[in-house]
Amino acid sequence: MINPLTVYRRWVSNYVNRLYLLSGYGFNRDFVAVIATYTPIIIVALMVAYALTLVSTVRNALLMVIIVLLIDYLSVLMYANARVYVRSSHFERYLVNT
Repeated sequence: MINPLTVYRRWVSNYVNRLYLLSGYGFNRDFVAVIATYTPIIIVALMVAYALTLVSTVRNALLMVIIVLLIDYLSVLMYANARVYVRSSHFERYLVNT
């Protein structure tokens, strides 16, 4: 039987490796892999804690942490995809005539 967490980690690793190759090795692959792998897991755990917490100040703090982690997660993925786009547009623009 296959562990779903292992499948998820393998999928994220393959996705980040593909972006890394397509970007021309333009970003830190290990950093993006760690952020893309573990941030969603932490966000889900914090959302469960948010749902189970009754104190409003703790809930507000958890909500702020969840929002910051979501922004971090999305910005790292957008940066990696932007690096791929910049490289591909550069090659399409300058290597057409060769």
